[in-house]
Amino acid sequence: AGAFGGVNVTLTKTVFALMVGQYQEDGLRGVIYSPLCYIVTSILISTYILQVIVTVNGLEVASAIIVISAQAVTEEVVVTLGGILYFEDYMYFTVVGWGIFMAGTFLAIVSVIF
Repeated sequence: AGAFGGVNVTLTKTVFALMVGQYQEDGLRGVIYSPLCYIVTSILISTYILQVIVTVNGLEVASAIIVISAQAVTEEVVVTLGGILYFEDYMYFTVVGWGIFMAGTFLAIVSVIF
């Protein structure tokens, strides 16, 4: 569920960027007639629905403390990776920055596993 949530956050930024770009280029007509906006928005809505379905299914078979913790950390990791790749923040990382990023991500994952 967290992976769907993380993708959902990244796709939301993508949809807004597409809409702004289309509006700046062709005005409201560009936004309304852009098939790419509709495709990405459809995928965005699908990830939201899938996140809810997977969360509910998880809550049916496991404790909420386990499901929600795993979802939160997974979503955080996917959002962080999506943001780094989408905004290309990795270009500004130093060796120390990479080390801190990797340690933090590893710690977040391990804290849920154990």
